Amino acid sequence: MCSSDLGGTLTLLAACTSDVFRAAASFSGEADEKVFSSAPPWSDIVPFDLSDPREFEMRSALTHPASFKAPTRLYYGTEEQVFRPVKDELVGLAKAAGRDVDSATLLPETLRKPTAKPGFRCLWQGRPTSRTASLAACTPFAPV
Repeated sequence: MCSSDLGGTLTLLAACTSDVFRAAASFSGEADEKVFSSAPPWSDIVPFDLSDPREFEMRSALTHPASFKAPTRLYYGTEEQVFRPVKDELVGLAKAAGRDVDSATLLPETLRKPTAKPGFRCLWQGRPTSRTASLAACTPFAPV
């Protein structure tokens, strides 16, 4: 399973709650909803009570690092370093709990390099350097 932006956040949460996925890849997903939702303009439009910490808990993979049930990768663009501290914290906590979770920053030129391992081939529309970069397709493939 893979997705980007809000879908990337949902990918992280799904990887924590279900064992039906072989692997998960989150592109620009937010691991800590409090960081994302607490500041304008999002704080003005989120559909939940910002004063209730439980609302953030259930929406944040960071509060459930030992719950990952599938190998999970977190990917961010080169201009999304604001996510790095939370991403690094989540990966560290998940690895300490024995989970197969890792992260990487994607550079535009790395997206088209062939790999010798089975995995996902991801095609981007535009440059994957900001949260607005969109994932066009992510399909499983095996090396030839």
